[in-house]
Amino acid sequence: NALVTVLDRPVPVTVTPVALDGGNVPWFDRLLPLLVLLAVIMNGILVPGSALVDEKLSEVIGKDGVSLLFVSIDNMVSFREAYGFVASDDVLRAISLMIVNTMREVSRPEDFLGHISGTDFILVLPPSNLAALSEKLRVRLEQSVEYFYPIKDREQMAKSRNRLSVKLAEMASLKDNFIEISQIKAELVRLKK
Repeated sequence: NALVTVLDRPVPVTVTPVALDGGNVPWFDRLLPLLVLLAVIMNGILVPGSALVDEKLSEVIGKDGVSLLFVSIDNMVSFREAYGFVASDDVLRAISLMIVNTMREVSRPEDFLGHISGTDFILVLPPSNLAALSEKLRVRLEQSVEYFYPIKDREQMAKSRNRLSVKLAEMASLKDNFIEISQIKAELVRLKK
C-alpha cells in the first residue's frame, strides 16, 4: 500500500510487485510515483474508482460530520454516439479537472473524490463545505457544458433534450441513515432526479 499525492491530493494505491524469483522488489518503491505520474499524464487525472469509493463509504457510513456530493453527467451516451469516444473522454477529463480544481478552492486536502461509474462522481466532505462546494461546482459545470459541443452545434443542442447536463445531489449527513453502501448509492441516484 502506498499513499501517493496526485494534484495535491493523497491517493491510496495498492500494488503488489512480484519478482520472477519470488523475492523482494526494492526498486518498485522508487518506481511507483513515476507510474502514477504516467497515469496522470495519460489520463489527464487520476480519480479513485469504485472499489476505493466503496472502501471510503464503508469508512464513513454512520459517522457524524460527513456529507456527500454526487455529480452525474447525463446524456453522455448520446454525446458519444454523435461525437465519438475521444470527445466523450475529453468531456469526462475536463469535468474531473473542474471538480478537482473546485475542491482545491473550497475543501480540505483530506476530502475525497471518487469515480463510481463512467459518468458518476462522489465527493466525501464535511457538511460545513457542502453548500459552498456544491454551488460553486454547479455554476462552473453549467457554464461549461455548452462548450463541449462544436460551435456549429451549440445552438441546436441548447434546445435538445438529449444535450449533456450535469446533475448534483447533496446528502448532508450519513449519521443514523444508512446501514449499507448500496443504500447510500441508491439514495444519491434518487436525489439527483
